[in-house]
This record gives sequence, C-alpha cells and structure tokens, in this order.
Amino acid sequence: ASGPSPERARRGARRWPWVAALAGGLALRLPGLLFNGMYDLDQMILEWGADVAQRGIGPAFGENYGFLSYLAYGAAAQLAEAMPRFWWAPVKAMEICAELGVLAALLALAAPAHRLAVVAMFWLNPWFALHGAWHGFWEGPHVLAALLGVVCVARVRRSWVAWGALGFLVAASWMFKPQGLIQIGVPVGIFLGLALLRNGRTEVFWYVAGVLAFLALGTALLVADGAHPLAIPRNAFTAADAMPNLCNECLNLWRPVSVLFMAALGQEGPTHQLVLPATLLTVLQLFAAAVTLGAIAVYAWRLSPQGAPPRAHTLLLAMAFSSLVISSFGTMAHVNHGFTAAVLLIPFAAGDARLRRPWIALIAISLLAHLTTFGVGRPRVLPELYLDFDPARALVAGIEGAVREARELPLLQFRVQRFLRRWLPLEPTLTVLSLGQAVCAVALVRALFAASPRRRGEPA
Repeated sequence: ASGPSPERARRGARRWPWVAALAGGLALRLPGLLFNGMYDLDQMILEWGADVAQRGIGPAFGENYGFLSYLAYGAAAQLAEAMPRFWWAPVKAMEICAELGVLAALLALAAPAHRLAVVAMFWLNPWFALHGAWHGFWEGPHVLAALLGVVCVARVRRSWVAWGALGFLVAASWMFKPQGLIQIGVPVGIFLGLALLRNGRTEVFWYVAGVLAFLALGTALLVADGAHPLAIPRNAFTAADAMPNLCNECLNLWRPVSVLFMAALGQEGPTHQLVLPATLLTVLQLFAAAVTLGAIAVYAWRLSPQGAPPRAHTLLLAMAFSSLVISSFGTMAHVNHGFTAAVLLIPFAAGDARLRRPWIALIAISLLAHLTTFGVGRPRVLPELYLDFDPARALVAGIEGAVREARELPLLQFRVQRFLRRWLPLEPTLTVLSLGQAVCAVALVRALFAASPRRRGEPA
C-alpha cells in the first residue's frame, strides 16, 4: 500500500505545531483548577452566584459586575454543589473557555505571518495562565466580547451592521465587567465621535444604536425576572464606588504615590487604606482622568485623518492604547486591571519590536507582582464569611464536609506563598515593580504613537 501523499504529509506537518501549542496552553492552565484562587471567588460564587441560583437573575442582580457575569456565576454555583471539594473550578473553567475564544479572535485579527507569535505571546504565556486559571481573575469574557466586536468590523461587509454589532458586543463586554465600559466602551465612543467631527463619519450612530439595543434587551430580561427597570444604571453607580482610592493594591504609577503619601502622613497598611482629605483626593482623581482622557482623545484624533473611514486596525489600536493608558495612569485600579491592554497589544507587538520589547518587560513585571501578591492561590479553602448567608448555606456546608480532611493542596499553596514572600516581600517589591510598570507603559505609549498609521503616512 502506498503511503500518505506529499501534500497530506505537508498539511500534517503544518498542523502539529498548532496541536502542540494548544496542548501546551491547556497544560499550563488545567492544573490551576485544582487550586483555590483569590478571595473574589467567594463573592462571585457564594454570594452573587448562590443568590442567582436561588432567587433568579432579577432579584439577585446588584453591585459591581454586569448581569452576564451574574448569570455565569449562578450556573457556577449550581455546578459547585456537585463538586464541593473544588467548588471554585467551574468559574475557572469558564475563564479558560473564554481565553480559548480570545486566542481564536486574536488569530483572526493578526497577520498570518505573526500567528504563531500570537499563540506564544498569549496562550503559552505563563502570566495569562496564572492570571485566570490559577488565580481565578475573571477577565477573559469581557475581553473576548470586545475582540469579537473588532472581528465584526473587520469581516462584516455592511458598515452599519458591523458597527452596530461592535456596539452590541461592547455593551456585552460591559455587562461582564466594568472595564468593558471604562477601558473599551467610552474610548471607542471618543474615537468614533472624533471621526464624526473630523470627517463627518456616521459609524458612531450605529455603534451607539448597538449599545442601546443590547441594554434594552438586557433590561427587558432583568425586568421580566423581577428587577427594577433602572437595574443596569444602578449597577454602574455601585461599580464606580467599588474601588474609590488612588490605588487599590494597583500595579501602576499611583502605587508609589500612595506609598509616599502614607509615609508622609504616618499611615500604615496596604495602599487601599490610604486616607486623604476629600478635596485632595478629588483633585488627584480629576487630574488623572483629565490626563488619561486627553491622551486618548489626542491618539484617537491621530488615528482618524481627514476623509478616511475608520478600520478594524485603527479601532484595535485605539482600544489597546486606551486600555493601556487607563490601567497605567488612571486611579482606582487593581493589580489585575492591566490584563485588557496586555491582550489587545498582542497583534501589534507580535510584529513590531518597538512594542514587543516593553510588552515583554510589562508581562514579566505583572507575573512577578501576581506571584508576590497571591502565590499560586490562597492557603484557605472554607469560605467562612458566608456561613450565615442563606442562599449559600447548603453549598458552604457541603464545602465544609468535603474539605475537612483534605488539606494537601492548601498546605502546598501556603508553602509556595511562604517561599515567595521570603524572597519577594510585598514591600518594597510591589512599589518597585509599579515604577517599572510605569516606565514600560511610557515606552509602549511612545511606540504606539510611532506605530500609528498616520505617523507612517498610511490611511486609517
């Protein structure tokens, strides 16, 4: 019998690197399902999720995250009842699935010559694996929704459909996490609004129509299940109050600023406990907002030369720049808020060494900061805070029974964290890393200006 044809052999040879890369990324992530993550998982599953599972989305929908996340957590809480020993695993599994979607969207947007680099930079990147699958941060869904919107702009021929779909998906991104609005939704509105002012382009109207269509459908769903008609706007106001300080254990320029303030005022503790006079805090936050929004407006103006319609390439550049500037120089940030920018920069950094070098340094800083802060998780399994919370009482009782004798993994987490803290104490490590993050962010901003189409004389 004859062997496989040369063409079939070539196709198989081309396929194996992709199979190996997919398996490698899963090998980095799947062991994280065995380990407990950061404390937010308690609230996600045992408060929000258990409440949704018991009362429905309408009565349970409330603070901070959007209703799409509440629906996901409700399903996760129900799954957790069947696996109380690893009650956190369903949310982490959802995050891994979302990251697979992010990878597919990045590959669809990247140049063919750079696709293997994209796989290495995202899917095989230890920091991205640690961030979601091990620590349990919930970033993949809102980034995926935004990237799918860019894919629509790149692939859908009818302009009004493409930009309306972008608005619909950006609103969905917001209804996973507030970063979908702050880091993506508002900046895209600025970008398209300036295109209207400069070129008379009307894409902004379809974008807004898409956003409103999603919010109308979401409101109808919530109201049908018993929520208040203003549940979504109320949720947005609670998100604004969730992290009110200059630095909420952030990884950006405001951490060293907060440390200096605390030293000058004789205050101790983590940076989110800094107490400043209300007027000074307001002035600093307004200053940061003016700087970030001004930089976003300048860059958006640069990306929209006269007479040219906006394209997917420039849209993604605007989103990457905005999420980078807001997470690096804006106040009220947390250590995980740089995830969006790190992902959105990948299609550009994969083919541009000016972006790639500071991007790699930024990833290394983020990895060290996460290991310093969280280790591979937390050495505590039972969420005692929810023992008296009625919707979660049965689930917590099941968790207590499942983990009473099973302490191997928490002890391993404790030993890893103790080892890391010995060599990487929280302070001054995080302050030094934050200064490094700011330097990398400035380098990336400069490189993004250099890489923008108008700088090269290309149409936007």
